[in-house]
Amino acid sequence: MTKRIVSVGDVACGSEDLFLIAGPCVIEDDTTMLRAAEGLAEASQRLGIPVIFKSSFRSEERRVGKECRSRWSPYH
Repeated sequence: MTKRIVSVGDVACGSEDLFLIAGPCVIEDDTTMLRAAEGLAEASQRLGIPVIFKSSFRSEERRVGKECRSRWSPYH
């Protein structure tokens, strides 16, 4: 299999470098989203690890039992 590297901003996903994809599952409100983003940015700088912030606007992508509407869910 050929290794594939995909760039997300300055992050080379699939390279040998460590990175983190993180964020709240769903954006509940501006305050929570900004607090999470600020915390992840601080951790990224402190640890020297790039962070890709990921969240969703759609609450129905949450998993409830085995029911999930996210296309990435094994139950989709």
